Amino acid sequence: MRQLFDPLYAKRLYVTDLAVRLEAMETIKSTGARINATAYRLFARRLHKALAGYPEAVLAREVGGGHSSVREALAMRRFDVHGCFDGPAATAAQSVCDALLWRLTQPVR
Repeated sequence: MRQLFDPLYAKRLYVTDLAVRLEAMETIKSTGARINATAYRLFARRLHKALAGYPEAVLAREVGGGHSSVREALAMRRFDVHGCFDGPAATAAQSVCDALLWRLTQPVR
């Protein structure tokens, strides 16, 4: 019962609930059924706001492992804060981005 008064525990439950709802909607979408776009955007926005201020390492360890929507939100937050992605494809994406930026800065012939 004491855990219910822990702010991070309550927030973790809320984040988990939102992640489950988003993933259920994505599963419905993959079957070809229509989803309520307004509800999906609302849950995604609420998830984004719920993640604000939550320690990234704790969130990834406790919630992110089981929910792809939380992992995606963490990746976007990392990009917004640090300007880079994390993971195995991050190096390849960075080199493609660097090559594109270099090409754009070259004078037109």
